[in-house]
Amino acid sequence: MSRPVVAMTGELQGENIHLHQRYFNALWDAGMMPVALPARLDWTRAEEYADRFDGFLFTGGGDVDPKYYMEDRHPKCGEPNPERDSFELSLLTSVMLRDKPVLGICRGIQLLNVGLGGSLYQHVEGHANSDDPVWHDVYVREGTLLYDIVGKEKIRVNSWHHQMVKGTGKSVKVCADIEDGRTEAIWIPGRKFFLGVQWHPEMYYAQDEDAAKIFKAFAASMEM
Repeated sequence: MSRPVVAMTGELQGENIHLHQRYFNALWDAGMMPVALPARLDWTRAEEYADRFDGFLFTGGGDVDPKYYMEDRHPKCGEPNPERDSFELSLLTSVMLRDKPVLGICRGIQLLNVGLGGSLYQHVEGHANSDDPVWHDVYVREGTLLYDIVGKEKIRVNSWHHQMVKGTGKSVKVCADIEDGRTEAIWIPGRKFFLGVQWHPEMYYAQDEDAAKIFKAFAASMEM
């Protein structure tokens, strides 16, 4: 059986696209064929990508420009990448119109939420450091896509971020949060597959069943 082909977004740095090898590994090991997309806005290309590929992974990276959720930049908000923001937001629109499976990781969950009209906490202390991720528990809500995937109310995850979902976008529901009530994962009921997680399961899926299950469920959604 052929592998479903999943298109991944990356960070445009000059004329180069930065996309960590671990995303390729996680998708491949779960039975998918990963492909990197160029990160420049072209409406025609966005439409063709949305038609051609079986699923879409919105990866980690720099901060989404807060202008997209009508806020001024916080002093600790990173410099925006206009080309990546505009490309991913246009791609998301095309993908949503076709109900293609979507997974967002770290920046990815933030981009998905903003693209659907939500907002972000522009700076959150204590969820990242310069060398290694921070590990903590996440509480999964029953009756959600993530609960269906992992089958438990609490999982251990990593964090390597300083922004988080604040107000959820249109049709977006929370499926996991941390002890203080802030959102760690989102989904949209009724979609073939729409999940955003704030942590980085691609970093430890080989050692953790819960992380691996996310990619396996993503792959399975393209076989329906």
